[in-house]
Amino acid sequence: MCLFKCCLFQFWKRQLSVAKDARRVDVLCYRIFLSYRLLDGTSCFKELHQIVEEAKAKLEKEVGPVDGISAKMARGIVSRLSVAGDVQNLCFAAIEKAGEWMRLRSTDLFKQNHKDSLPAACRFQFNEITSSSLIIVIKETPSTAFDAIKGYKLWYCKTRDQSDKKEPVVFPRSQRRILFTNLQPCTEYAFQIISFTEDEDFGHSESKVFY
Repeated sequence: MCLFKCCLFQFWKRQLSVAKDARRVDVLCYRIFLSYRLLDGTSCFKELHQIVEEAKAKLEKEVGPVDGISAKMARGIVSRLSVAGDVQNLCFAAIEKAGEWMRLRSTDLFKQNHKDSLPAACRFQFNEITSSSLIIVIKETPSTAFDAIKGYKLWYCKTRDQSDKKEPVVFPRSQRRILFTNLQPCTEYAFQIISFTEDEDFGHSESKVFY
């Protein structure tokens, strides 16, 4: 995550923390409105934004638009709102979800750094391409741990949708040809292979093909 997004994200979480513990309705509404505006229109935080959007909608049913100060909002106490519990629970849920998102992001970065430090697992060769299928031929890359490699784990997905990876295809080192079917024409696919030994992942290679 870039520095700007990180700062924005932390500021957003701070607004929700204040909203969650707010006693005055005007403070609650202002913090919810600010949280809503901060992530409105973003794509990477869409799921988090939807939680705040729901909290904003609940508040507005009872006090009116949260981007202004109504008479009820100015003198109101949060505990007297019928939606107080729901809104504060949504704030808590958003904060918890944000924590999960950050932990997953940190794990992904660690995995990516780990992959970048691995030697090449193998080379790809695309053969027997038809209108909806192809065969990948594995060409091994000799290394100091060449004899210890037990097999390979292979992932593939459309390049534009790499967040939607399927479960890996796991196959032994002796298998050098893997058939892929139900592919779509005029689509770029990304393939990723990790070689493994008895104890750990050993190599990492990626390749793309425009099908």
